[in-house]
Amino acid sequence: MRLRSELEILATLDATTIEAVCTDPSLVDRLIVACLDEAADSDTAAEQAETCAEAGVDDDDIDDDITVRDRGEWDHAAEVACFHRQKAAAWRATARVLALSQRSRDTPSSRPAPIRNGRGVA
Repeated sequence: MRLRSELEILATLDATTIEAVCTDPSLVDRLIVACLDEAADSDTAAEQAETCAEAGVDDDDIDDDITVRDRGEWDHAAEVACFHRQKAAAWRATARVLALSQRSRDTPSSRPAPIRNGRGVA
């Protein structure tokens, strides 16, 4: 249940995908790869937006001669870049949650063994 809650909070996966991965753990590895691909795509989109922002206004142009329209376009490109960086971070966080859930299923329980009496019976 905790996995479902964490994935819902991250809001990167739709309800159908969350249900599928919670009921079929064999999907986790493929989903991790897909999440990392999404993160890489978002990083690329952020870099492109940052390039547009930098191309629109260089350091020599930042003075009173910049029109409101130019500054607005630069602000928009910077906002788009920030959005894509946040999106990439969310996809990486989703991959991390999935990987941790996979690891916890693959490792023996960390719960202490039951206390046994002198004859080895719980």
